[in-house]
Amino acid sequence: MTTVAERYANGDYSDDMNTDSKDEIGILSRALQTMSTSLKNQIEIADTANRSKSIFLANMSHEIRTPINAILGFDEMILRESNEDTTKEYAANIKNGGRILLTLVNEILDFSKIESGKLEIVPVEYEISPLISDILDMIEFRATEKNLSVDYIIDRDLPSVLKGDDIRVREILTNLLTNAVKYTEKGGVTLSIQKLSSDEKKATLRISVEDTGIGIKDEDRGHLWESFQRLDEQHNRGIEGTGLGLAITHKYVEMMGGTLCLNSKYGQGSEFWFDLEQDIVDPTPIGLFKREAQSLQREVDIYREGFTAPDAHVLVVDDVKVNLMVVKGLLKDSGIDIDTAESGAEAIEKMKENRYDIVFLDHMMPEMDGVETLSRIQADPDIDSGSIPIIALTANAITGVEKMYREHGFADYLSKPVDPHSLESILLKYLPDELIIPAKK
Repeated sequence: MTTVAERYANGDYSDDMNTDSKDEIGILSRALQTMSTSLKNQIEIADTANRSKSIFLANMSHEIRTPINAILGFDEMILRESNEDTTKEYAANIKNGGRILLTLVNEILDFSKIESGKLEIVPVEYEISPLISDILDMIEFRATEKNLSVDYIIDRDLPSVLKGDDIRVREILTNLLTNAVKYTEKGGVTLSIQKLSSDEKKATLRISVEDTGIGIKDEDRGHLWESFQRLDEQHNRGIEGTGLGLAITHKYVEMMGGTLCLNSKYGQGSEFWFDLEQDIVDPTPIGLFKREAQSLQREVDIYREGFTAPDAHVLVVDDVKVNLMVVKGLLKDSGIDIDTAESGAEAIEKMKENRYDIVFLDHMMPEMDGVETLSRIQADPDIDSGSIPIIALTANAITGVEKMYREHGFADYLSKPVDPHSLESILLKYLPDELIIPAKK
């Protein structure tokens, strides 16, 4: 049996009441239905706007990464080929500036993925000592420019191999340390990683980043995790950044089951800390953590080929001509025979005419993108695609992208801007061993 309220909601006013009461209830019911419809429409409009914004941010990030690829690629060649110290110094500054720009673009890309709910935590096995060392190397160069010290307190009982999303752990530490250096003018920053507890399967780490910087006002703490928020703008207007770093870091920590906490006194410094639980792969303690001081030469990281392969034949496909020039330039001294194609259709024709050891295939191309091109290659009886590793070239450098490309049939992927060390790793992984000639020491 339906209730009176249910009958009213369905427009049934047949109960014993006068006409005026029925009219009033009918008007109220119709008003509520109109409000409900309007609210649904507003929610749909807001959802559509959020999706459009996320798509726009992702597309813009992709487009911006293309010229960054050219800038960093050609700068790498200047560093390798120039014998003039002044030119090398200019090129080193370009490279470091390019890395900062790339970090900003990655923040926008990550932010768009967080908003659209597409960012996932992907656990992998990783060694904790090299990860810490890489992060300290990166931050030390920035700190040295400001005459700041970089100290670390690393628990010698940390398990040597853990399982977790090492990319996100790296980004969290990088964001926190970068922020510490940004907002510190005197003194230094300290990274501390301690093991709070562990059993046979899991370890809980206490990670903190402390600085002697400007600190945070009590009234600003409520806005600390807001997107695009820059605190104490009057004092910090000259500091670069999107205002996304802490918001993204806060979200990453939450996604991994932790809470980002703050201890700060305005004018004296800040400490950001959180607890992180990770699976243990190898419980062997890392022992005394050691690292070498970094020189400018190491930071600039001038790439030198670790091998040659004069009998190897590689095809690089990209609709942007400058990207083809970058890859060819990076591999100039390897001796590899490199063909190029500027479209999926041209790539298919070249693969019909030649036998390649590896094909690098750009994902985002007009008319026929990389996924469709790969599908046609695999379906073409004139191409022996099963024996050729086809590597996706992509500016879509987000967590989960490897799984997506493998599902489409790619053997692997290489992100843009193309890092010469990553390029070499891919070549060594997929070129036949008999084609590789190690470089002389």
